[in-house]
Amino acid sequence: MSYTPLRPLVPVLAFAVVPVLPACPRGNPQPPEASQAAAPGVSLVLASASAERWDGGDLLVRCAATLHNDTGRELTVRTNFHSAFDGLSIVLLRPDGSELARQAYNYHQSPYAEDQAIPLPPGPTTEELGFPLRDLPRDLEGVRARLEGGLPGTEFPDGLASDPVPLVQPPAPPGSG
Repeated sequence: MSYTPLRPLVPVLAFAVVPVLPACPRGNPQPPEASQAAAPGVSLVLASASAERWDGGDLLVRCAATLHNDTGRELTVRTNFHSAFDGLSIVLLRPDGSELARQAYNYHQSPYAEDQAIPLPPGPTTEELGFPLRDLPRDLEGVRARLEGGLPGTEFPDGLASDPVPLVQPPAPPGSG
């Protein structure tokens, strides 16, 4: 019985393994798994939030929101209301980051279509959302708004959240103090 020594194969095997190992891009000290982008999905961006006081003290918060569908395909959101944004809620945060208020986008709406299919095409979809809120303090200095929730009927039923943005209030009318 004869055998072939493995010593001559070691340099060949080492050469074969090196190209398979991931390398860090030049100038990026992080390992590849930490620097790679997340899997394609859906992200939620809140561009702005403004508050308007109504008679009686109720507040209407208007939000410019964008859903970015980066899946490369159309998603079908299921809702009893009218919008792909129906699964979202607004969260108002005090200056210290604690929660001041939370309300679902569809809280003030009446369902009009059972299990309606709403398409969310690939790319950005922007909508202005309105949240009528009650029982909030008059002084909202430093309050920030965030949107969170999901897309019912898709693989993204929850887990979406925007970064908080300042809640902008128009100046009080003269003599309203």
